Amino acid sequence: MHDFLSKKAGLKGVRASSKKEAILFIIAAAMQFPEDSKKSFFSKSLIINDETDMTNFSYRKYSHNLILDLNTDLHFAVTGRGHHVLQALGPDDEYESGLIMKLPTLDEQGLVTVLGNVMKDASRAIKVIKDCGSNLSIIKKKLIWGYKTNWEETADINELVPALIVGRWNEENSGDIEIIEKLAGEKYVTYKEKLIKWRDSDIPVLLNIANTWRLTSPMEAWTNLSSQLKESDFHNLRTAFLEVLSDKNPALEVAADVRFMASVLGKKSIYSSGMKEGLSQSLIMVGLFGSNLEVFLNKPQAWVDEVVSILLSKANDDIWPSINYQLPLISEASPESFLKVVESTLTLENTPILKMFEQEASIVFQTSRHTGLLWALESLAWFPEYLERAALLLAKLAALDPGGSLTNRPINSLVEIFKIWHQQTYANLEQRIDVLKRIAEKEPKISWQITSKLLPRGGHDVAHGTSKMRWRAPKEQVINYSRPEIVGVVNALVDIAISLFDNSEHKLAEFIKFSQYLDSGNRDKILKFVGNKYDSVPRSENEAWDALRDVIYAQKSYPESESAMVQGELAKYEKLYIEKQPKDDISNLTWLFDDHWPRLPDGFIRPNKSIEEQTELIKEKRIEALSKIYKQYGIEKIKELSFTVKYPFSLASTLNEIQISSTELLSIVSLISNDEKNLSFIYYFLDAKTRKDGIQWIIELYSSLVTLYPTTIISRLFIPLQQNQTLWDAINKLGYEIEVEYWKRMNPILFAVNAQEKIYGINKLIEVQRPIAVIQAIVYNLDDVPTETLVRLLKSVPMEDNHENNKLKANDVAAIFVELDKRNEVSNDDMKSLEMLYLSALTYYGGPRENLRPFIMK
Repeated sequence: MHDFLSKKAGLKGVRASSKKEAILFIIAAAMQFPEDSKKSFFSKSLIINDETDMTNFSYRKYSHNLILDLNTDLHFAVTGRGHHVLQALGPDDEYESGLIMKLPTLDEQGLVTVLGNVMKDASRAIKVIKDCGSNLSIIKKKLIWGYKTNWEETADINELVPALIVGRWNEENSGDIEIIEKLAGEKYVTYKEKLIKWRDSDIPVLLNIANTWRLTSPMEAWTNLSSQLKESDFHNLRTAFLEVLSDKNPALEVAADVRFMASVLGKKSIYSSGMKEGLSQSLIMVGLFGSNLEVFLNKPQAWVDEVVSILLSKANDDIWPSINYQLPLISEASPESFLKVVESTLTLENTPILKMFEQEASIVFQTSRHTGLLWALESLAWFPEYLERAALLLAKLAALDPGGSLTNRPINSLVEIFKIWHQQTYANLEQRIDVLKRIAEKEPKISWQITSKLLPRGGHDVAHGTSKMRWRAPKEQVINYSRPEIVGVVNALVDIAISLFDNSEHKLAEFIKFSQYLDSGNRDKILKFVGNKYDSVPRSENEAWDALRDVIYAQKSYPESESAMVQGELAKYEKLYIEKQPKDDISNLTWLFDDHWPRLPDGFIRPNKSIEEQTELIKEKRIEALSKIYKQYGIEKIKELSFTVKYPFSLASTLNEIQISSTELLSIVSLISNDEKNLSFIYYFLDAKTRKDGIQWIIELYSSLVTLYPTTIISRLFIPLQQNQTLWDAINKLGYEIEVEYWKRMNPILFAVNAQEKIYGINKLIEVQRPIAVIQAIVYNLDDVPTETLVRLLKSVPMEDNHENNKLKANDVAAIFVELDKRNEVSNDDMKSLEMLYLSALTYYGGPRENLRPFIMK
């Protein structure tokens, strides 16, 4: 806090169990500052709870410390004037404006010490703290005789009970209004009039922004109002929760590829997400704090468990996706019921939970409705008592996961939870290892993925925070990152990895790769294991041998790196590499053509050797290797290798350095008749050969082959060649048919040509109805494209058939319109007609444009 206030103006949120507690912490923290800083703080700090005051400070330049007891959008207007802003937050306050200081759950022993000193009675302090669940709001109410907030003195306090039950609502949702009316027993218009005074009181119980209403502080409200709740109120809470949360999201009735337009199509839930959140949070208040509050129920948590169990047990493949975003709160309300139902549901043959993983289109990217389920399980994993069950469920989900574009996937949640240097669970070392072993027993495939991601891999790693519960917190919140702790995890992971070995070459190679980053003991264990298993493992691609060479290369190239081995240790890898060298020349040599920069076992140490020298060395070794293969096996073997090497460019360019006969050359060229997916090698070869021997070579080749292949095949001779006017003129002379085929199939690379050539290429592509390909080729370099060409291009897209199955991107269209706006050379009428053609694309980038606004309004 002191560091933040000592630096330039900024914004920081302070989150506690209530806004009041957050404000009190800020003040208490300031009282611990050095004397000068403390005086400075109290001389220029104010608590702001009025939007008008906030607005005034957005005009004042003198620096203040503003402690906000309200929700506002003026944060940056105020910080821009030099003020430090501390935003007080309760657990349910939304806040995306800046950094958050989240206050930890109060340490029970520390609270006992402090309260014992105040009360002069440690045993009584312990009883009070346990009775109140270590919650300050409840402790305050219990200790201070007659303590009441100013609004508790009001006779008609029961008016607040319906608002307390729902927590949040939105007046635009008919379902929300219907629920409020049932709870209040009167029309919403009448009930709302009663709420105004609670909203406008000195210490407002309710917060009203536009059409949304919510409790200002749920913790304070439940602490002070719970004694007013009757049996019927809990029945109403149960009924409302089950009714609202059992509502199917109408968006699911829309096809997945257009579901992002559901609200436009009128498919919108009658209940707001706010009410769903508020009712779920009310269950948390009852279950977590009910025993400490004056509630009617005998066993509050058991009551909540039953309600949650009823909801989830009846959930089908419509309800699970519908409650996705509420699942973290539902699991917090009843961890036991949530885990029990998810466990049983995942055993079903066609589990409805998988519906949550269905991919849906959105405006920008694909999405799905499973993230809330992952957040719920991540939150539970922080608790040692729930870690095993949560982790096993995540492993099961990872095994069932159909995959998708979202990075938020079950396997990634598991990796973040168990990450060696950034674990996100309060479970101790022994507990974590036991859970990892259980995953290995239950889901071995997933366990291997987790283990291989967790073991050290060298270089930098990134951690992503997992979800935490809003109100519940584990009793012990200590994470130990000591060296013995980390070594213990690594040792366990190595043992688990060995136990998961399934005699596959890929896993053997993975063992070799990560072994170099381990301590010497684990490294020796891995090398011994690899040596024992190597000969019994089926090896079709020599992956393990390649891995040995990669390790040797890395160690010799970077002898000063953190993972560098001593010479004696590296010798063990070199010995194994020599012993396991393939016996046949093909396997022994083709690795040189599997990478742009093959890792030679001698390493590459700079500046001892320049990049140019290393490049030349690689070239020499490739020529030597391919010459040996050619002499021993002939041109057919090289053709065969063109389909199998991982970097065909290197094979093609090297073949151009070897003298072959004209008959063999024609045999190589015959590869142009391959399937399109197998043309990489021949395209690289033709380009390299033409750059070396000139355009005339390819023209002569064409003349000798033109009668042997159809136009669709023979045109491939020209497609990989460097694009310029010389090539295009040469193709033009060969006749209309071959020219059209070329322009239909070539991949335009128009940034590498001059302005005149670019226009020529654009016009040719438009002629063969490929305007989308043109747009994609020029969109990042429009400066030298004439306005009339851009207009013609835009008009061509809607008018012509798209023969390439190529999708026009909205941002590409927007870029062309931005360029046309800069030039201001197109008439208003022409621009309006273009904008009408592309209205849907332009809508994603700022809405209707100025030319169209009057037309659309009309």
